Amino acid sequence: MRYMFLLIALFAIIGIATAAELKNTVTASAVDGSGANVSSSADAAIIINETASGILLKDVEKMVYKPGEMANYTFRLSNTGTAKLTGIKVVDDLLGPITMSTSEVGPGEFAEGFAQMKVTEDMLPGPVINYAVATMQGAGQTITLNASAVFEIEAIPEILITKLTDVSSADIGK
Repeated sequence: MRYMFLLIALFAIIGIATAAELKNTVTASAVDGSGANVSSSADAAIIINETASGILLKDVEKMVYKPGEMANYTFRLSNTGTAKLTGIKVVDDLLGPITMSTSEVGPGEFAEGFAQMKVTEDMLPGPVINYAVATMQGAGQTITLNASAVFEIEAIPEILITKLTDVSSADIGK
């Protein structure tokens, strides 16, 4: 009867070879019946279909402001896809470029930005609506996302009436 002692060691190495490829390498090593070391490796790769998608949310702190107050805005860009989003830029039509917390977000991550705008009387009668556009790259394509926010302006009425005449005295009925 022949006895063979076999010692097998398996090593699996999993890594992302490219942004859309998952590579797996397996190595098996053993000692055969004659005592010789033997080894063999095999590679396999699968292509992962990445999606580039996101949501841009824009929120203004209050629904109604008075002239002289500061309107506070929050911007949040969430990555809802499977590809990393890079080169994130957000521009608002009234506030200009918005500084975000990061210019890259992975799947499930988000970036935030904040801005303020002074409410002025020339914005009356309202409402004030402003739009933001975010552009970025993901999965080899350019993505554009849009968001808006709106608030009303509460007028602060102030009337001052001054009556002037061009005579120093007047008789009743004349």
